[in-house]
Amino acid sequence: MLTFEKIKDEPSVMGYLGAIEDVIDGWVSESLQERRFLANGFQYGFQAGSPQSFLSLGEAIALNDTLYAARTDRIDVQNRLIWGGDFVTSAFFIIPHGCTCNYKVAQNSLVDSFEVLYEEILQEVVSPYVFVGTAIFSEVHVTAMTSPPIKKETIFESYETYFREPVQIQKNITAFVIGVVADFSNNNFLDINKKLRVALYRNPFDETKGPASHAHVLTIKQWVDHPSNIHPDDAFNIYHVFPVSRVEKIQLEIFKIGDVEDFSDKLPVVDLFRR
Repeated sequence: MLTFEKIKDEPSVMGYLGAIEDVIDGWVSESLQERRFLANGFQYGFQAGSPQSFLSLGEAIALNDTLYAARTDRIDVQNRLIWGGDFVTSAFFIIPHGCTCNYKVAQNSLVDSFEVLYEEILQEVVSPYVFVGTAIFSEVHVTAMTSPPIKKETIFESYETYFREPVQIQKNITAFVIGVVADFSNNNFLDINKKLRVALYRNPFDETKGPASHAHVLTIKQWVDHPSNIHPDDAFNIYHVFPVSRVEKIQLEIFKIGDVEDFSDKLPVVDLFRR
């Protein structure tokens, strides 16, 4: 059973760069094509990025002033993880500095699916939300792109290129988790849910029918009590995670989303490309 510790009521304003539809459609907006952002400009973030160049653009997570990505320029290597302090992106969802969580959530027993957790949290917080934390999965269903989504072609229509292995199933995995969840059927949140389409979409490989969600995992060596204790030496790889995944233990911070704003002109950037 989930336990909830309420911290505050007020929702937070989250940030974004680009939109997830840009990733799906395989293009990079002009405003992002020649910009490198510093990962220390916000608390957490995820979607698509690379600390190298757009040629290695893949699933990405930012935490502790570091951008981690699953490289797409060399998928033959055993470990595709790359990291750095600045990055390029075509779409990124951001928890800005200064945001504090509304709830702390914990679960220490097996849950049938990540989707069940999403629904239980929605019932408690009654708001779209973003979550971060640590999880142990007894069985995790994941995928990762195998080619950079920059060729102006729809990645789900060319899945042989972009998802050579659409779904992988891994056992007994510990990971940092981050994601966005919303109930698009709740008419009380029509405006914010519309804005959250910068991060949320329906994945054709996802057969669940629950809340709209989008989440990534950074697999790590061992459990940590707080994400601030995660460093590059602890990390293995990054994936998109499916809601069908089964959770054995989880500890999350939940941030209610009150609004989302374009942060492309609010984040620190690198003046010139260095790679």
